[in-house]
Amino acid sequence: MFKLKKRGHHFEPEGKTLIDLILSQMNNNRLSTSKAPKVNRSELLVEIDRKLSGPSNLEFKGERIYIKSENRTYRGSKPNPVVIQDENGLVINSFDSQIDCAKFLGVSDATVVIRLRDRKPFFIDKKLVYIRKVV
Repeated sequence: MFKLKKRGHHFEPEGKTLIDLILSQMNNNRLSTSKAPKVNRSELLVEIDRKLSGPSNLEFKGERIYIKSENRTYRGSKPNPVVIQDENGLVINSFDSQIDCAKFLGVSDATVVIRLRDRKPFFIDKKLVYIRKVV
């Protein structure tokens, strides 16, 4: 499923259908009592191999990614620059994205999002600090 997405096939109707079929095979409930329609697994694997052996749906044009099936440029999420400030507003460190901040702090991305959203302070080197978005 990840290879299909990495190659941009999730933008194509056929690729979306394949991903939905893969997801429907995940064992959230007992398969013997599940009401979900059964999919022929060998046919599904053949179809996935056929899709992956073909050309990618993405094309790199300079620094931009072009989606062939939709005849448009891919607009991914933009990084959100953030800073760590002390309680007086002095910037201790700045980051190009929330992910970079999380790596620096050694916490998950979700922790950074929560601290940013809730404006919860925390301690670094015995200093009370906050994470703030760069405006």
